[in-house]
Amino acid sequence: MAKRVERVQMDYHLKCVICTKRTKPKERVPLSGIRNQDVRDYFIKKYHVHLQNDTNEVSCRKCRQQFYACKRDNKMPVQPIIRTDLHVYERHEGYYDNYTHSRCFICVKPGPKLVRVRKDARHQLFIDQNILLSSGARCCPKHICGKYLTDISLQLIKGKDKIRNVTTISNADLSNLLEHLRQKTKAAQHNRVCFDDGSLTSEDYVTLTGLLPEQFNDLVGYLKTSKNSSSKSKRTTLGVFLMKVKTGMSDKLISTVLNLSKSQVQRSIVSVKKQLMKYFVPHFVGFQHIDRRDVIQSYTRTLAISLFGRNECSPPAILALGGTYIYINNKFQRRTYSVHKKRSLVKPMMIVSTSGYIVSVLGPFLADGKNNDASILNTVLENNVEMVKDWVHNGDIFVVDRGFRDSLDVLEKMGIDAKMPSFLPKGNKQLGTTEANESRLVTKVRWVVESANARLKQWRLLDKKHSQHLICL
Repeated sequence: MAKRVERVQMDYHLKCVICTKRTKPKERVPLSGIRNQDVRDYFIKKYHVHLQNDTNEVSCRKCRQQFYACKRDNKMPVQPIIRTDLHVYERHEGYYDNYTHSRCFICVKPGPKLVRVRKDARHQLFIDQNILLSSGARCCPKHICGKYLTDISLQLIKGKDKIRNVTTISNADLSNLLEHLRQKTKAAQHNRVCFDDGSLTSEDYVTLTGLLPEQFNDLVGYLKTSKNSSSKSKRTTLGVFLMKVKTGMSDKLISTVLNLSKSQVQRSIVSVKKQLMKYFVPHFVGFQHIDRRDVIQSYTRTLAISLFGRNECSPPAILALGGTYIYINNKFQRRTYSVHKKRSLVKPMMIVSTSGYIVSVLGPFLADGKNNDASILNTVLENNVEMVKDWVHNGDIFVVDRGFRDSLDVLEKMGIDAKMPSFLPKGNKQLGTTEANESRLVTKVRWVVESANARLKQWRLLDKKHSQHLICL
């Protein structure tokens, strides 16, 4: 009885000699015996396989139907043809051939939520890792980003030890692979930068987009409405936007580098901006994206608490406030003209923790005389922008500069303790010892907001004069 059970289990895993598909007992057809001589001859002539009269090989019903169709249409092969679907490539590491379609070929997790690996991903695997994958392979959705495998998945495949030395490829798959290689060669003559084929290194990603490949892949997931097209993918669409923000290049120059039209570049920038503002920004910027207790516990320096944290609210939330400038074309004329800077600009208001974590970015606001730092803060508090009154508590601390002097009364009414450098009294040439030391302590904590402004200006678009259509007032 034990031998019978063992034989059934072994027979259950028989594969078709033509398509190598695992066949169940009801789907397989034996190829041995005199009555199957015509079928064997057909397979030998067309696929150049070695089949004898007493062979133990089997075929699936689908492959056997090819014989019946050719026999019915009188299209039987008359001479052996090179069997391209069993063409074998070999290398030292070997090629990975999926053992079953019911499990992910990368992490070997069972279904049912598995997706079929598209030909673009299989071609990518062949080009990058020199690994040939069968056309019916399945994997988990997390291993796929768009049409291609993620970089982490490629590294996992490279480190697998279960990689076979031989595999099979059908006529159609071989033709598709050669056509794909031909198209890649032609495209390489025109494209200098491509975000889809894995040709960019981590250093290239940082230089062009300011992000690491893992961060770039994560950001692609926030493009909910963008779709892959024949001209550009979601990754290329995001790459256009990040290249614009990081390098500050003109739309015409980006279109030349990526082999796109200028209108495609402009539409990509507008589309990505809208999607990130809707799906990404609310999760990472604004008072509502983070809890007050998390700011106190995780993003407040011990130095700041030791200097300013001794009050009725212990420990308080300590925030540093400061405005920065984004220069624009003279479109709004007087409303954006800054007498101080002698040029047109808009002013975002930065609110950061004492460790430099950006809690919120308010604005941008017009730069005329009606919108100095104090008036902007008063407007934000009076209108309860981003529910800021619900976020701050009595006894919290705002570290500001002297430009917020007209907001001190408003902050005091809300119970917020404002820390600001001292003013030089009229008639004095220097501050007293106490006032000078207090001003130094404020500066020692408040410098983080200036550092955050400097980090923003590393994205060259925010450090250059650019068109006002990218600014949402």
